[in-house]
Formats: sequence, structure tokens, C-alpha cells
Amino acid sequence: MRLLLVAALGLAAAVGGCGYLARTDPSAGGAELPLRQAAGLENEGRTREAIEFYAQAARRGSPTAAMRLSEIYAKGIGGISADPAQARRWFSVARVLGEPVDPAPTVPRSRSSLFEQAIALDRQGDATEAVRLYLRAARSGSGLAARRLGEIYGTGANGVERDYVLSLKWRNAARVLAED
Repeated sequence: MRLLLVAALGLAAAVGGCGYLARTDPSAGGAELPLRQAAGLENEGRTREAIEFYAQAARRGSPTAAMRLSEIYAKGIGGISADPAQARRWFSVARVLGEPVDPAPTVPRSRSSLFEQAIALDRQGDATEAVRLYLRAARSGSGLAARRLGEIYGTGANGVERDYVLSLKWRNAARVLAED
């Protein structure tokens, strides 16, 4: 069994405070049993219990378990409250463990549609309504909408009052959503 020191990578808190992650040979089954248990519990609608097993599997080196934890916390699945900070932590763990990750995820149609409507209103000069739609799209996960909000608040475009704090907030959100 190889040990990967996580403390040096600053990820100890992301994996429940443990000082290391055990990376095991998949044939040894170190992470596979808790991963299977977690999936079974989640299929039964017992997501809160499944999280413990996913975390255990991730600590044993399963990038799949870490990525699933990231998804659960990002989307608020199974009665779990959405927690962007936890989602980012587990996403980082999944990447460190070798999970292939799409650096620029595609925007689901509903977010894209809100963003397209906001662009149309923005071009027509209806800044108030455009910002409202950009906000809805960005809060739904559209990095493009978050980036545009950062631009609007940074320059005070189309009659919207310039607000550096909001500009930084939305530019950071865009960066987190891989749209910087």
C-alpha cells in the first residue's frame, strides 16, 4: 500500500482532517467495499449515511468516491444541503487522486437559455432586467453569466451602478465555475 501525504498539499481538511490518504491497488479492495456500500445506501435514499462511506472510500484512495461527494455537496442531492466549500474540497481531492475532470463543464440548457435571454436584454439596453437574468443564471451555475456580472458591476455598464465588491464577487464566482 502506498501512502500519499495530503498535509503537504493542504487537503487534510478536505478529507475529514486525516493526515494522509491511503492509495491502494484496486485489486486489494481497500476502497471498493466502502464505495459499493455508499452506492447501495444512496440508491436506497440514505444519502446521509452514504456520505460516510464515500468519505471512507475517498480516504482510501478512490477518486470516484471523492467526485461523488463533490457532486452531492455541489447539487444538494438526497436531502443534503448544498455546500460549495465542501464540493470544492472534494473536487480537489478527486483531482489529486487522478479523477479525469472536464476543466470547462458544459452549461445545462436552462442556464444557457437564461444567459441567452440576458444577453438579448443587455443588447437592447434593458440593464435592470438583464442583470436579474444574469443573476439567476449565475446562481444556477453559469460561469459566463457570472463573468458578465463581474464586467457589468466593474464598469457600471448600461446604467448599473459601479460596485467593486460585487464585481469581485462575480469575477471570483466565474473563476470557480471555470470561466475566467
